[in-house]
Amino acid sequence: LMVRAMDEPAWAREACFATNDARIANQDMLDEHLASWTSVQDDYAVMSLLQAAGVRAAACQKPSDRVDRDPQFAARGWWSSLPHDELGDARVDGVAPRLSATPGTVRTAAPLLGEHTHEVLSDVLGMNDEEIADAQASGALM
Repeated sequence: LMVRAMDEPAWAREACFATNDARIANQDMLDEHLASWTSVQDDYAVMSLLQAAGVRAAACQKPSDRVDRDPQFAARGWWSSLPHDELGDARVDGVAPRLSATPGTVRTAAPLLGEHTHEVLSDVLGMNDEEIADAQASGALM
């Protein structure tokens, strides 16, 4: 399937690639041929071409590819843009399980350092304003 997708290059008919054992024995040479074919093409174009031919293939992604080019993330509507006090519009990951009854949403971008400290100390730990002020004055809090 892969050889057909590559327009059947002449090297693929050589005896050293005729069987799986032969390909394993000559894997460095095979890797060189495949690298010379893939290196002059767009990685996502190669992925699409091979997948269309029935070959399991995926692009080796850079971190930015996940955001800008990944077709699965795009089809799932994975990325959202939310306002952030320091970053402006920030792209954020979506909710991993896409459940029909409880789909989940991303409502806010990441908090700033210390943004919820007072709320946690008062609501969760039960500290009053004077205790929180003392903790800040002592340098225990940011």
